[in-house]
Order: sequence, then C-alpha cells, then structure tokens
Amino acid sequence: MSVDIQRFQEMTSFIMLFWSAPLQVILSIYFLWRLLGISVIAGLFILIAMIPFNSWISVKMRNCQSLQILEIRKKEIMVLRRLAFYNAVITLSWSCAPFLVAVLTFGVYVNVDPVNNVLTPQVTFVGLSLFNILRFPLAVFAMIFSQAVQCAVSNRRLKSFLADDEMDPFVIESSSACYPSQELSRPYLPALYDRVVDACALRPDFATLPAGDSTEIGEKGINLSGGQKQRVSLARAVYSESDVIYLDDPLSAVDAHVGKHIFEHVICDMRGS
Repeated sequence: MSVDIQRFQEMTSFIMLFWSAPLQVILSIYFLWRLLGISVIAGLFILIAMIPFNSWISVKMRNCQSLQILEIRKKEIMVLRRLAFYNAVITLSWSCAPFLVAVLTFGVYVNVDPVNNVLTPQVTFVGLSLFNILRFPLAVFAMIFSQAVQCAVSNRRLKSFLADDEMDPFVIESSSACYPSQELSRPYLPALYDRVVDACALRPDFATLPAGDSTEIGEKGINLSGGQKQRVSLARAVYSESDVIYLDDPLSAVDAHVGKHIFEHVICDMRGS
C-alpha cells in the first residue's frame, strides 16, 4: 500500500508534462521546420535515437542494481564500477547530443542549398535554442509513460482497497479463552495429548529429558531452552482447545525447520478449526 501511494506522489510531479511535453515537441519541430526546412529531420533522428539507446542503458543499470543486491560483497565493487560506467555513458551521450545534432542538422542544411542556406547567427542560435527545448520533453516523456503504467496498476489496487466494505465491530458473547501461563483444568486425553505433542515438535525433546514428559521442570522453566519453553507454552494453549488463543510471536525462538512444522501442524490447523 505504501508503495502504491508513493507512486501516486511521484506521478503528481510530472502529471502536467502529459500535455505540455507533446506540445513542446510539436511547437519546437514546427518552428525548426520553418527555420531549417527538411534538414531538421537529421537532427530529430539523433534525438529520437537517443531514447532507445538510453532506455537500453537504463535496463543495464537496473540489472546492475539487482546484481549489486544479489552478489556477494566481494563482487560489489565490480558492479559499482559498471554502474558508474553506464552513468558516465548516459551523461556523455546527452552532453554530446547538442553538438552532434547541431553539426548534422546545420551540415545537411547547408549542403541542401549552399547558395540560399547560409548559417547566419539568427538561424544558428534560434535552431540551437529550439533543439535544447526538445531535449527535456523527449528525455522525460518515456519515464513519465513508464510511471503512468505503474500508477495505473497502483490506482486499481487502491480503488479496490478503498471500495472494500468497512468492517463492523463485533462482540464474542459465548466462547472460551486461554492464557497458557495459568493452571489448566482440562482432563488428560491421550489421543489429544499425543497429537498436540507431535504438532508442537516436543517428542524429540521428551526423549532427551531424564523422565520424558514426566520430568520436573524448575522455576520459570530453568531446565528448558528458550525454544522448548515457547513450545511447551504453545502446546498447553493448543491442548486447552479454547475458541480464542492469543499468540505473541510463538515462532521467534525456534529454528526455521521447527517453525515450519509448527506453522503447518498448529497454526494452520487452528485456523481451519
């Protein structure tokens, strides 16, 4: 949800460019055509060719950022160098673009009609100014379009979330609750007892205790590890078969394998019961 909201926030900074960027492009091309004639196509070709080139470089940069996260630390410096290289290539390409555009456009302009097409200061500086105006909308429009697609997806998710019905408060009037640190009054049921012991992965622990499940535990469970104490408390809560059981991060003190076992055989079963 926070990512979707952030996308909307980022999109608001560029929303006006949806109509202003195409307008700038159209007006700049029109004035360049009036000023330089057909030779403006050569310069436009360079500017348009820069868009897929820089998009390709951006993909490479994203791949480098993914590698930076996934690769081990000793390879990170190599990835950072490649990332810096791609950044330098993008900066160089956009720095050289005005020079290349000017040389190619004015070269074609003069060669088309050497007699009438003369590079006066008026033609030169007006043409350069119009090409510089074109650089920003052409560079930013592809980014805006990509963000607009992401924003549309986020908009659908946010609309679905905001359109959900409000949850009404409810009160449970007839049920039982369990607080496992208190004395429980459940009778001994062998089948339920064995099922709870296996679900909470206590069977291997009983095998290591001197008297198995009859071993006397010291004050505050001093004879047990943190994971064992947590699983014993969970087992006592599950054995109570109460309708409501409050669990405070019951898997924090167990390893991944035992945690997966408890999640599948205790929490998932409780959810379906």
